[in-house]
Amino acid sequence: MQAYPWHSMARINAQTAALLAGIVDGHTVADAAEVAGVWRRTAFRLLARPDVAERLEQLRGQTVGHAQSRLMALIDPAADALGDVLIEDSGPTARVQAARAVFSQALAFKQAGELEDRIAALEAAALPRTLRNAS
Repeated sequence: MQAYPWHSMARINAQTAALLAGIVDGHTVADAAEVAGVWRRTAFRLLARPDVAERLEQLRGQTVGHAQSRLMALIDPAADALGDVLIEDSGPTARVQAARAVFSQALAFKQAGELEDRIAALEAAALPRTLRNAS
């Protein structure tokens, strides 16, 4: 049984939200606590609460998702820029660097896709076992 059962049901107040925002923005816990107006020790206690830790992970996920969306929007213009360097009458050094970047990224995308496929296959294989064990 939890020592403080009401923690899991507690709402995150403004100070805790400010603490989490500071941490997500890259500040240390101590710095974020100071800005949020909570003691450092209290900040660490808050972060030990499951509901606060879960909210911190949600915020981090949202931040990463936002950054991914912004980067994805830049892929086409970046590919066009590399293509222009490769095709136009650029110096040989610039063309070689652009070609390396294209090959490097193409390989990284291929590997990421293969890993996603492999993970999906492993998860699919593990799911029936998990369901069998649950019954």
